[in-house]
Amino acid sequence: MSRTDSAAICDRIDRDLAAGRARLDAGLVASYLAHLDGSVARAEMLSIDRFSMLHPDTLALLRACAIEARRGVLEIGSYIGGSTCAIAAGLRDSTAVPFLTIEVGGSYPDQPWLPTNDIIADWSANVASLGLSRYTALFQGWANDPAAVTALRDRLGPGGQVDLVFMDANGAFWPNIGPFADLFTDDCLFVMDDYHSVEGTQEKALNIHFAVNHLRDRGGLVEFAPVRWSTWFGRLGPAFPALREEARGRGFSDLPLPGRVFMT
Repeated sequence: MSRTDSAAICDRIDRDLAAGRARLDAGLVASYLAHLDGSVARAEMLSIDRFSMLHPDTLALLRACAIEARRGVLEIGSYIGGSTCAIAAGLRDSTAVPFLTIEVGGSYPDQPWLPTNDIIADWSANVASLGLSRYTALFQGWANDPAAVTALRDRLGPGGQVDLVFMDANGAFWPNIGPFADLFTDDCLFVMDDYHSVEGTQEKALNIHFAVNHLRDRGGLVEFAPVRWSTWFGRLGPAFPALREEARGRGFSDLPLPGRVFMT
């Protein structure tokens, strides 16, 4: 198969997702990733790669998730906008559903790959540079701030729900996810960065890895694939509502792993 023919498969998957003729699952994700080279998605994500710490393949798959979304999108932790732009590009190419990004902001001048003196200013500039500002709204603050839930409800509108959530924040899984979980659709697409440990994220990744595996092994998540460099893709499983209530009973604290202390 030629490179052009291979890319055409990826482009067709994008069209099928946009038209509602396909839903992402482990098999379709594997096919998508195998045929990215030369595709429309890969070319655009390479332009975003200059201000993202996610792999271009991960950005492209995140864009595909947004193409499938039909209700609403929640992003927790955007940094300077790479993942935001990937999601917004998917919404632009399919259905422009409500999309809220939550980012606390501040500065990170000693970040080794993408330093910034003003996270929010750089986020705004990067999103605007690709003409994607109209597809997202920003809540500046922490995910566990009650005002963040209000902002999401306002963005979604009456009866609105989220069918794609992406988190790239700190390692506190339930404290970040829990306040919004009542708004997730039963089959919400679920994407978590830092599933594997990379340089400087060991403790954070242990928390995320444990929480995701705990939910997956108990039927609360359905796994598609971990994608390089360390991003987990899947969707909610049938047991998620019960596990959500169990977590609520713990005050949305993270489950302790023997011998470790988890961030809250």
